[in-house]
Amino acid sequence: MKRRRRASARSRMSLIAMLGAMALLAGACNGAGDATTSLEAVQNRGILRVVSDPNFAPQSYYDQLIGRWRGFDVDVATEIARRLGVDVQFNSGVFEDVQAGNWQPEWDLSVGSMAITPQRAEVLDFTSPYYYDTAVAAVRPGSGVTAVADLSGKRIGVTDGSTYEAYLQGTLDLPGQGPIPSAIDNPEIVKYTTDQDAIDDLAAGNLDAVISARPELQEAIDHGTEIEIVGVPLFTEELAAAVVKDAPLDPTSLVQRVSEIIDEMHADGTLSDLSEKWYGVDLTTKPA
Repeated sequence: MKRRRRASARSRMSLIAMLGAMALLAGACNGAGDATTSLEAVQNRGILRVVSDPNFAPQSYYDQLIGRWRGFDVDVATEIARRLGVDVQFNSGVFEDVQAGNWQPEWDLSVGSMAITPQRAEVLDFTSPYYYDTAVAAVRPGSGVTAVADLSGKRIGVTDGSTYEAYLQGTLDLPGQGPIPSAIDNPEIVKYTTDQDAIDDLAAGNLDAVISARPELQEAIDHGTEIEIVGVPLFTEELAAAVVKDAPLDPTSLVQRVSEIIDEMHADGTLSDLSEKWYGVDLTTKPA
């Protein structure tokens, strides 16, 4: 299978700016009528406006060669919209803003492999989880690192506002698991806008390690990036779609309906098929 070439940091920022401008224009042109809930607004508009990441393959990315969004999250969101009886529109967003509830008026729903945490649940309402994933560390080949504990005191890159950052800070708390202790002491945490920026810096020798989702790191390795996954998984996350609690219109019915759709997609095998398509493995069953 042909692999797409990764964009430079400058071109990624230009892409994000372009997609943001397109989203603002589209948002201004798509009214919601006299809706009183977010679900009614989506139905009246005929469009589900999804915020996602344009450089987060294989979860989501904007393929400039064909001029459209692709990825696991993209396919999941597209199917959610289809079952809602509406079209889907993808909008670019910075993860730190999305998870912090700093939402733009053109966003209805996040479908961006976001982990459920108690802190995020203070500002976001989550749907049923649509899949489960593990966090792992990656280093450069020949680093001498053979276990996660070897990264103590090292320079480690993570996405700003991510569960990986919380893990290194010793503040990560996950539903059903409670506080997750870090096996890495006194790390030097380097924050990035996207996982890919951190991975690029690791490959360039500017970091000792990166912590991210296994599929993201494996995708980079499959592209020929000179990094390798090391040690055991750090933790497992429940990943769900989300809406912002303080949306102008009541989001309750939208969360409930999307949760029903996700449950249907679990039951009929759609999510399993999409996971196999993009990851080569079924990540939709909660680990024991």
